Amino acid sequence: RASTLADSFAALRGAGSGLKMPLRVQFFNEQGLEEAGIGEGVMKEYLVELIRAACAPSARLFAATSDGELYPSPAARHAVVDSAALFEFAGAMFAKALYEGILLDVPLAPFFLAIVLGTTNTVNDLPALDPELHRNLLFLKGYT
Repeated sequence: RASTLADSFAALRGAGSGLKMPLRVQFFNEQGLEEAGIGEGVMKEYLVELIRAACAPSARLFAATSDGELYPSPAARHAVVDSAALFEFAGAMFAKALYEGILLDVPLAPFFLAIVLGTTNTVNDLPALDPELHRNLLFLKGYT
């Protein structure tokens, strides 16, 4: 399970629309033996674990606001090999969880969700990303 993200990325990266099909998930322990699981619980556990791994600080794909809300890390393209493909894969796995009706407890930043939903962010969304920049911009606006 320590390599859930890397193993899943290698196995599913080209699946595309095939992700709408049911996936067969197997977990193996450190000794290489299959772990027992019951029905759809394994799929749910897999997707939750996979998304948790993608959002973990060690994956370096997502950054956190001061409130702990996640957004794609601007540094990921330099810090993570094949980051664009990994982001695409993570997005597909988020979509798979939604498609399967699995709720994910991931605190995504509102300004990031606005982009995903195709809406426009405004200066009023800036405090979530950078409160100091927002405060300074308002100061400059009032200064003129």
